[in-house]
Amino acid sequence: MKFTIHIRVLVYLVLTYTAIYVFVGIQQSNFYRRISSARAQTASVDRKDIQVGILYNTSEDSSSFLNGVDLALEEINNRTNAINGKGLLFMLPDGRNAITRKIRPIYLPVRTSKDLTIVSPLESTLKWKKDLVAIVSSLSTTMTLRTRVIPEYYGIATLAVRPTLPSLTQEDFKYFVRTVPNFHYLAEFFMDRLPALISKKSGKRIKRIGIFFATTSPEGYLDELIAAREVVNVRIKLVNGLQAAFEVGILNDSNDIDDLRGSKYLQSAIDLDSSLVEKFIEDNLTEADLKKPITLKEIVERFGSMDTETMLVFTKPFIPNQKDYRPLIVSAENTNPDLIVMASGIPDALGLIRQIREMGIDKPVMVTRINEYEQLLDIPTDRLTNVYGAAMYDPNSNSERFLSFKERYGRFCLLRNRQNRSPNFQSVQGYEAVHLIAEVIEKSHSAIPMNIINTLKYSNTPLQGQIFDSYSFSTEGDILNRKLYPLFIDRGVISTIKED
Repeated sequence: MKFTIHIRVLVYLVLTYTAIYVFVGIQQSNFYRRISSARAQTASVDRKDIQVGILYNTSEDSSSFLNGVDLALEEINNRTNAINGKGLLFMLPDGRNAITRKIRPIYLPVRTSKDLTIVSPLESTLKWKKDLVAIVSSLSTTMTLRTRVIPEYYGIATLAVRPTLPSLTQEDFKYFVRTVPNFHYLAEFFMDRLPALISKKSGKRIKRIGIFFATTSPEGYLDELIAAREVVNVRIKLVNGLQAAFEVGILNDSNDIDDLRGSKYLQSAIDLDSSLVEKFIEDNLTEADLKKPITLKEIVERFGSMDTETMLVFTKPFIPNQKDYRPLIVSAENTNPDLIVMASGIPDALGLIRQIREMGIDKPVMVTRINEYEQLLDIPTDRLTNVYGAAMYDPNSNSERFLSFKERYGRFCLLRNRQNRSPNFQSVQGYEAVHLIAEVIEKSHSAIPMNIINTLKYSNTPLQGQIFDSYSFSTEGDILNRKLYPLFIDRGVISTIKED
């Protein structure tokens, strides 16, 4: 009997401890979030600086990112506002007064590590930096996956400028927004528009595609490319079938999407079963399209004259930084691909691309990272030939905005004796992100982290860019409507492919 009582008491103690542990954990999380908001609210009614964290990787060359960040901070803090002060014009909560505020950066360096030591110093820093209202992060996809829970836990708005993995934006991460398109969007560009441009530029049709992927790549990149290729193939097959049906008189201008869904004869004529028709509708038509209704003629005209379907002839993993890729390259070349795709980080693929060219294989190579393409220039120019990629901005742009930024950036680096005096992806992204944080603080009249995030995600009008035209975000935190610029890299020269 006594033994039974002791067991029962022990069980009660364990359950009580567990309940207290969970309760304290939730309360601690809420406590830090409340402290963060409270300090931010206090900062909005006095003259303290608004503190923004700058998160970057010390194991990488982050100098360009920091140059862009520092230039933006200098411009924001030194601009004259409506009350002849310097910095942000900040409205007080009573709505009657305005004060001038400045943004003070808190630099948060972390280093790449195979273990979890990356987490501890960042968590310790954020635990006591309770007056931080936002973080601008240049961490890669892999490092973002490992660290983003920390600012989320402390309730600090995070604006990431590099990670592209689709799963990073989820409903349970309320404080996370990124200014780079996710890889689901990018994959279709790389499997559709870019192959078509390569085909047009080279005069050779792309029918057979092979994909190399690094063993260190985050899970999901290869899957996104394969899925996008299947979506594009369905669309090509359907649109080409519709074009043929119009030419032989099976279809006329009055046929709409319901005719495509409901006509077994039509689906048989263009060699598509109902599941592929539904897949096309789900992947390519919006709710607005389906409310009209949309005609089949409009579908053909929208997607234009399509190319032929592509076949995936190989997917081969490679280990980065190997000395000899020749057996792997020979095995891949035996499948006779028309296009070789690198589904990996460009630094990992440099050695592989170089050896492909050293072996005399001159087929076009496509890189699929929009934030690293400049690193291709690390390959000797006599071996860097016939490579394609994409960027979020036109590095050869003659627009007044970009040329003005380029001139200011070069002057800023020269006066401070800094390296990397020509802007690149990292400097552009850091510069734009800091200006964006300043804009949403001014627009929301608040430095409270949740207000910053809500202004980013739920703004009634697009937010103004400094180099780009504007910014709009989904409620999940993904950037919307971001244009990509196709690039051709050959013998040390990066040129922008002009589209019709």
